[in-house]
Amino acid sequence: MTMMYDTGSSQAWVYSKHGCQMDGQGRCPMIESKMFDHLTSSTYKEYSDDIVQLSYALGTVEGKVVSDRFCFDPKLEDLCIDDLKFLFVDQGYQMDNYKSSGFVGMSPQSASWQDPPSFMQQVTEKIDHEKFKAVFSFLFSKTLLRNGVMTFGSYDLGKYSKSGLEQDLFWAEMTENKHYWTLRLGGVKFSGSRRNLLPNTTNLVMDTGMTFCIVPIEDFQDMTSYLFHNHKVVFQESQVYNGFYMGLVTPQ
Repeated sequence: MTMMYDTGSSQAWVYSKHGCQMDGQGRCPMIESKMFDHLTSSTYKEYSDDIVQLSYALGTVEGKVVSDRFCFDPKLEDLCIDDLKFLFVDQGYQMDNYKSSGFVGMSPQSASWQDPPSFMQQVTEKIDHEKFKAVFSFLFSKTLLRNGVMTFGSYDLGKYSKSGLEQDLFWAEMTENKHYWTLRLGGVKFSGSRRNLLPNTTNLVMDTGMTFCIVPIEDFQDMTSYLFHNHKVVFQESQVYNGFYMGLVTPQ
């Protein structure tokens, strides 16, 4: 199976191999052999017939809350969770661009008490192994010729980084917001300048599911004005979205 991992979400689901439809017609994004086949599992459980709907980006998925046995290493019993809860999806809407077998949100806790516990919540509560920590790490490849790497339980600088980079490892304390990986932002400045470009931005959410930065309107306007007048940086287009400006920076 091919899964998407998103640090900005607490949701988790897999597409059903049997009868999954997209937009009420046709098959779900992945070929059937890459979808979850619950009929082959002896540990699969259903909790109710209630249909749950989850939203992601511009799309939605529908299905039932189920559980199954999940193992980071099937050979090690203490690296397994007997009843990992997730959504078993048989309907998707406007999700055909996401060519995956399912989705795993990596946020610390679920955003709502009505939702199943987040994946990391369940891992933290149910995995008891001396070498396994409630930590995960991403390696983003700089080339399409090499796959990225995701490591659960720790990080491995010795294997995936150049010698000596351990000194560049920086630990940031999370805020009281446990629904997202939220850090306190002390400011954004150019080298040699004392001016904080984002004075109204105090917290920062780290989200691997986003390809752009979001800042408050006041900060965006102040920052673009400063960049234009001092560095001749022009923002090509901007638009308001849910009370925020989004801008695309020109190559210059």
